[in-house]
Amino acid sequence: MRSTPPTLAFAVLLGASVGCTETPAPVAPITGTAPPAAAPVAQPVDLSPVQEPADIVLSARWKSPGATLAGLSSCAGIPGPLAESSARRLIDDALAHAFRSGVDGRQLAELVALDAPVDLLVALDPSKRLPPPTLFAFSVGLTSLDRARAALKAAGELVEVAPGLHRVGSPSAGDLTCVVGAAAGSAPARLICGKHDKDVAALGPYLARNLPLAEPPARDLHAELRYTVVDQRYGSDIRRGLGFLPTLVRTQTIGEPHYDHALEDAALALADEGAALTGDLDRVTFDLGVDANACLQARTTLQLRGKGSWLAGTLTESGTHTGAPPPIFWRAPVDSDSASYGHATDASRYGGILRALRGLVEGKLAKEKIGSEADRKALAALLELPLGKETHVVVASGHLHGASAPGAPSEQQMTDDLVNDYLGWYLLGFDEGPEAITKLLKDIVAVYNRKGLTEPLRKELGARMAVPTLKLVPAPKELGAGSLALSLQGELPPKGGATKPPTFAIHLLLMTDRKSTWLAVGPNRDALVKHLQMVKAGAPDAGTLASRPGLDPLHAGKAVSSGFLTLSMFTRGLGNVLGSPRLGRGSKVAPLAEIAATLNNLPHKGETPMFVTSEVIAGAGPRGEVNVQIQKGSFEDLGVLLVTGLRLANNAGLLTPSPP
Repeated sequence: MRSTPPTLAFAVLLGASVGCTETPAPVAPITGTAPPAAAPVAQPVDLSPVQEPADIVLSARWKSPGATLAGLSSCAGIPGPLAESSARRLIDDALAHAFRSGVDGRQLAELVALDAPVDLLVALDPSKRLPPPTLFAFSVGLTSLDRARAALKAAGELVEVAPGLHRVGSPSAGDLTCVVGAAAGSAPARLICGKHDKDVAALGPYLARNLPLAEPPARDLHAELRYTVVDQRYGSDIRRGLGFLPTLVRTQTIGEPHYDHALEDAALALADEGAALTGDLDRVTFDLGVDANACLQARTTLQLRGKGSWLAGTLTESGTHTGAPPPIFWRAPVDSDSASYGHATDASRYGGILRALRGLVEGKLAKEKIGSEADRKALAALLELPLGKETHVVVASGHLHGASAPGAPSEQQMTDDLVNDYLGWYLLGFDEGPEAITKLLKDIVAVYNRKGLTEPLRKELGARMAVPTLKLVPAPKELGAGSLALSLQGELPPKGGATKPPTFAIHLLLMTDRKSTWLAVGPNRDALVKHLQMVKAGAPDAGTLASRPGLDPLHAGKAVSSGFLTLSMFTRGLGNVLGSPRLGRGSKVAPLAEIAATLNNLPHKGETPMFVTSEVIAGAGPRGEVNVQIQKGSFEDLGVLLVTGLRLANNAGLLTPSPP
């Protein structure tokens, strides 16, 4: 079997999940009259366009799997032979499982045309049953119709499911119906798969004749979910059904007034919002593109056609905050694995939701006889949004870079290593004063220490585990006036015959900084203090994002929210844990040591930023977009991880070579 590029793997995987189609080359018309003794002359295959299937709710087109995956492989720096062999395995396995009627799927795998589009369609079934049944099929281009038919004929008699589309025998229960046939477009044939014969019969001709000639998407891949089709068919039924929601939830009441009233109020609100949203929703689209510079850009869009729903109003309101990153964003620590900014939510828009949640909490606790009425009200009162709607919010996170001390580790030392290495640190910044946040933190500590609320938990846990303590402690003097410190401390169940259980501690520090407030959370108090000092006004810019290179797309951005994340969010903590000598793993288990070494020594250290930006476009029907951009450095790090994983899997005998 000839090898194929790595893109084939993805083409087959897409096909295996939703169905497959193919496009054959036009057949030249036959002229003249055959002698009477000769075999019947095959008639030309009709490849003229057919009518578009009704009620298509989902369509997707992958313009050229070969080009996309070649671009990604180039970005990742994966060697060609390794990528090809890996793709060959994936494609062979996918098609081998797509056919269970005696067809050798591997013979079809080598015929997949990687430069031809892959198409997917989902349409509503003509019946009006609820929930709405769907028809689905997908199409993959093949390089030869004759060879594809030969692969099918070897397993049995061919059955024509739709004009020009043939399958072998009858699929077993749970199998896909897969057919081959001539097709229009660049590929001479198409492999088309669906759930049943009727799916292929309804969608197959359109996939084989029309879509191969359709205008290709602007980017590598485009998918579109059309809600208006569902609304036209089922909108009245959906609204009628939502009207019964308050009646239905009454069967879930518990006989406690706070809970029951809150539940009914929530049901009424959900019914109203559902009906309004049914009239507002239009479509959801997804686009993905690959190029040599940006490597990968993806966009998800929610398009509304009205503004009557709460979601539409919230989306429109958030769009009024579009702009460049606020100054407080650039004060986040320079060694952040991730950092983002946004705006606090307008609390008034969430008043009804929070009121219902408070009622549910109070009512459920009252029913279970947990705490006094004052205890329950105090707990429910914590469900508030303390920030003003014009407040900018910054969130950043990172990991520690320290090494474990030498020597034989105790169970406590191993616990400290695991918690510190994996959790790292988190910072939140607000460009408003500390009054509201300080009050909320003090209220949380006071409510947590109400015995009426914690005693039931202690009884439930018994001797298995102690309830962690939460208390206010003296704040580090380095943080200055107005600072606050909380400490959550607990014990873990001891292992083996240990008599002293290991303990853990999570710290929360609040620092006031002129007109801003910063919170730091994590297990290492010293690291939290260090990072709070880095972000403080007047501290050198060298310790902040203002000095970090590679963030140019954020400087010029005009977004509702934006930021970046890095692979180091995931690789650094895991690498520290796997490589920790305290776990006794680094030298004893070679594969884990190699994985740890790879994670900790990536070419770009996992620090290349991947940008995520959200935007809102106002109008009669507002549109929300989320854009993702992944750069070459991230793909090169991923390529090293992939190569290492494949090598270790191969050494462990987990990969089997493709048959010749």
